[in-house]
Amino acid sequence: MQKYVVNTSADHMSSNSGLKPIAAKRLQAAKLLERGWPVDSVAETVGMNVRTVKEYKAMLDAGGIEKIERISVGGRKSVLDDKAPAWIVKTVKGSPRLHGFETDRWSNPKLLTVIEREFGLRFSDVYIRKLTIDLGLLDRMQPHKAPSPRAPGTIDAAALAWIASALRQSPAGTGHRC
Repeated sequence: MQKYVVNTSADHMSSNSGLKPIAAKRLQAAKLLERGWPVDSVAETVGMNVRTVKEYKAMLDAGGIEKIERISVGGRKSVLDDKAPAWIVKTVKGSPRLHGFETDRWSNPKLLTVIEREFGLRFSDVYIRKLTIDLGLLDRMQPHKAPSPRAPGTIDAAALAWIASALRQSPAGTGHRC
């Protein structure tokens, strides 16, 4: 398989700096496709689904890069006012302890709570995550904990104890017939 190299220098990427991350990614994919990169290589390089890149390739072939640039980033206009993003950035760059939390790391639920206190608005965890990505704050957020790896078909000690207790209390476990 042929390897492709993409220029990720600051000078090269600065032309996309005003775009939302998804729009910049989409534009990067379109530019690679224009250069003749295979769909699979583009998908791997920019971190997109192959099917999505195939759709962009079809759009590129039908209407040029301008067609891809016109794709909406989706969603509706934020109900937060124009000053809210700066307040959120300042808040997340500070400590959660300043807002009554007992940790030094932000999480989506903590940010959700302070936004609700400050603006009287409640958002979903998904929107809070999108907001932190769009504002460049993801590195300040507590990472999601991955589930502990367990072989398929295995039961942890707590589940096993519960099953044993349930069996002991069941009529079948005591030797009585129903």
